[in-house]
Parts: sequence; C-alpha cells; structure tokens
Amino acid sequence: MTSVAETVPGRASTSVHERRPGIRHRIDPWQLLVLPASAYLLLAFAAPLAVMFAESFHAGGGLSLANYDRVLMDSRGLQATANTVRYASWVTFGCVLLGVPTAMAMVRASSRTQMIVLIGMLLPMSSSIVVKSFGWMILFRRTGLINETLMWLGVVSAPVALLFTEHGLIIATISLKLPLMVLPVFAVLSQIPGQLGDAATTLGAGPVYRFRRVTLPLALPGIAVGFAIVFSQTAASYLIPTLLAGGRYPTLSKSIVESYIVSNAALGSAFSVVLLVTVGVVVWLSGRLGKDHQSAR
Repeated sequence: MTSVAETVPGRASTSVHERRPGIRHRIDPWQLLVLPASAYLLLAFAAPLAVMFAESFHAGGGLSLANYDRVLMDSRGLQATANTVRYASWVTFGCVLLGVPTAMAMVRASSRTQMIVLIGMLLPMSSSIVVKSFGWMILFRRTGLINETLMWLGVVSAPVALLFTEHGLIIATISLKLPLMVLPVFAVLSQIPGQLGDAATTLGAGPVYRFRRVTLPLALPGIAVGFAIVFSQTAASYLIPTLLAGGRYPTLSKSIVESYIVSNAALGSAFSVVLLVTVGVVVWLSGRLGKDHQSAR
C-alpha cells in the first residue's frame, strides 16, 4: 500500500499534495466574480480621483502649485481647513463620549429593549438630512423650543444664539452622527463574554477599574471604526454646515462647491485633495489603533 506521505531521512514528511515549484495552480472560478465590481470601482472611483489629482496641479495654463498655495497659505483656505478639522474632531469626540455608554447600556439591556433602541436609531437615518437639519433650525431659533425651555427654567434671561453658530452646529451634528458610533461599538461589545466583568468584580475590581482595564480595551476596535466613520462623514458633510452655520463658516466641503460654481475646477480639486488627505490620515490612524490593539491581545 502506498503511503500518503513519504518520509525521507533528514527531512520532514512531505505530502503528495504539497505545492511544488514550477506547477501553476488553476484560479478558482468564483474569484472571477469580483471583476465586475472591481471594474466599476476603477471607472467610477479610482479614475475620477486620478483626474481630480492631476487637475489640482493645473494653473495658468501649466503645471503649478498655485492652487495648493491658495488652499494652505491663503487665510480663507486655512480657515476652511481649520474649521473642518475642529468641527469634525468635536463631533467625533462628542459621539465617543455619548456613544460608548449608550452601547454599554444596550448590551446589558434585554433583547426587546435592544430592538426598540436600534429601531429608534435607524429610523431617523432613513429620513433626508435636509429634513433633519431644518428640524434643528426650528429648535435653534430664538423662539424655538430650546430657548423657550431654558428661559422657562430660569437658566437664561434672554434667548441664546444657537443658530448659525459653531457650537449649535456641533450639537446638531452629534445627534445626527451618533448612531454611526453606537452601532460598531455595540457590535463589538456584544461579542464580549459577560463573565469577564463578573470575574473582574470577583477579583475585587471596582466599576471604574473594570471599565478602564477590561471593557474599554476590548471595545477599542469598535471605537476605532466608529471614530473613522464619524470623522470622515462629518468632515465631508456639506448640507449640515451650510444650513446650520451659514455662509460665514467656511469648510473644505463648502469651499469645494464654491470653487466649482465659479468654474475654477483646479482650485476645487486642490480643496478636494486636501480634504481627502485629511480624512485619509484619520482613517489610517484609526485603523492602526484597531490593528495594534488586536495584535497586542
């Protein structure tokens, strides 16, 4: 009887099915199914990005860095970049502070409560961002519900300026982007065995220590995913800053639209590249954070 594996003195056992050099293996036909999607992404995403990147260096009939000089050195461009980074950062950190406790509470809740909360978060996401922004405009106006409530409680004696302000914009955007943070954190926390917290309590760990050394490290991959999604969505948003902050609050997305409106596609492309690089750096750092945590476990 022929053995499945041959044993050669001084060498490890070699299987007859071992891949041999020089032999080409057939490609799995199922792998060809990715070709249509890959071709579509190449034509609809990669190619326009390449054209946009090349267009950003066109100025004065030739190749030049003048567009990037206007974006990164001009006061208007610097203000738009700074506003975008600050706005997206505040919204993202606000979503982390509110989203992580919400996800933790959902994990401990019953299945019925989890379903109700998930429906309550997902249903508003199905409505138009314009409708939700106009809803916040009604709440933020001087005679809106927020100001009327604050004055009725005696917190303020006069209406507070919320509409067309940065802090009002941040408050409204946090409410709109919060589900994008809660959902990935909830998905990760749902995979953590509940016995870990009980074991830490048995060993004498208090609530703060248990959260800091057990729950938070395990939830870090979900937080990293939510951080990347919320930051990228907020930094690239156009309608929300336009409706809630007005034209006196420049952002990169608004600068892109304004540049194309005045038929300056090269300047708009430069603003787009800066926005893409800014978001890409944050997404890359978030991915590294999640990978480093996974490798350290």
